[in-house]
Amino acid sequence: MGYNNSMKQLKILIVGAGPSACYVVDALTKTQLPLTIDMIDRYPQPLGLLRTGVAPDHERIKSLDSYFNKILDQAPLNFYGNVSFGKDIVLDDVKNAYHAIFFCTGTESDNPVPGLDYTLVNVTGSRDVVEWYNGYESNRTQFIPELLGSSVGIIGMGNVALDIARILLKNPQELAKTEMPQACIDMIQNQAVSDVYIFARRGPAQAKCTPLELEELLDLANVQTIIYPSPIALSDTDQIEINEINRVQKNVNLFTSIKANTTAKKRLHIYFYSQLKEVHTDADKLQAITLAKTILSGEPHHQQTTLSDETYHINLDSLITSTGYKGAALPGIVFNEKTHCIPHESGKITTQPPSLASYYCAGWIKRGPQGVIGTNKAGAKESVDSFVNDVEHMYSKQLHDFNLGNHLKNKQCSYFSLENWQTQNTYELSEGQKQNKKRLKLTQISDIEHCLKTKS
Repeated sequence: MGYNNSMKQLKILIVGAGPSACYVVDALTKTQLPLTIDMIDRYPQPLGLLRTGVAPDHERIKSLDSYFNKILDQAPLNFYGNVSFGKDIVLDDVKNAYHAIFFCTGTESDNPVPGLDYTLVNVTGSRDVVEWYNGYESNRTQFIPELLGSSVGIIGMGNVALDIARILLKNPQELAKTEMPQACIDMIQNQAVSDVYIFARRGPAQAKCTPLELEELLDLANVQTIIYPSPIALSDTDQIEINEINRVQKNVNLFTSIKANTTAKKRLHIYFYSQLKEVHTDADKLQAITLAKTILSGEPHHQQTTLSDETYHINLDSLITSTGYKGAALPGIVFNEKTHCIPHESGKITTQPPSLASYYCAGWIKRGPQGVIGTNKAGAKESVDSFVNDVEHMYSKQLHDFNLGNHLKNKQCSYFSLENWQTQNTYELSEGQKQNKKRLKLTQISDIEHCLKTKS
């Protein structure tokens, strides 16, 4: 269909403000349709996991903030930060007030390790740890950094597990140059983390991490890496996987080329073929774990694990699990409890609640926690294309009169605007430069309010 200036504005609500939501804004803007967009996020600022999830020493990825900020700045957009869907606004508030609602809420929680008691005070999932070293302390956090101790175990072999290991072992002087809060750096230093253990259920050829992340971890200065079992033994089936996938070949080459560094003060222990069997506790605290050696069998790329009778016992001060993330259901929106995603067809939510709005999704809540930040771009465009296909039927809808800003004020819900974020962003970069850091990050509401008050 063709678009002309006489068309009335289409009202869009986007729930979430991370990379996938920003890509949705970009794709919507490029349609050249007459739009007005409201965007909400439970965090005070936009950009989502770029601020809360990407490791602070990954400055090249963090630098995407300028790209996403430009998208938001140039769009017909109102941002409402510190606003939670299901709490500050609910579906009944907005379902007849917008032509379309896009859900871009990502993943909310960790996949738990079966049989592990997460109520133990020194056991936690990776999400809370990652948010902590990015300066955010979630209301749901179980992570107590004061209980890290000198020996930290990590279950998982993906990029997030490697991020955590690297942050715990890295030279604090190097971390001080990043946007990582100094209080977090000091905490790790005060805990005197000297030994980090990574436990993987399968072998080197099945490691989920990327070679870039792995090399970055293995290249840490003053850290000795010890592989178990050693030397690495690869099966004929492993060799097929190595030969067929370049990433796997690079990972195995990195594992097999580790050189001894017996003078190092810190140690990274990587245990392959290891599955948690038993947790040893004292009152409400983990003291040690028993692992069972696993045996792999099956076709290439589909090898499964079975437990052997061989076990080993490792004392730990704390345990972090990093076995993937999962999405959470949104009140009133259909949800698949098996995939932890919103069911959709090309980004259009398949079961629509009775309302004037049409519903779409993008990002990890659409496809699961897969890919890198850029992976979200094509998925966002697909969802927006589905929206465009529905546009002709939207113009006849008589929406209810609704202003999100006024609604939040009436509920006495304080929020932060895009202009507030622009002010804060400028302040963070300026203050960071004074301290030889990338940025001095503000994450606490009181600090943000103080910044805005002094800069007004």
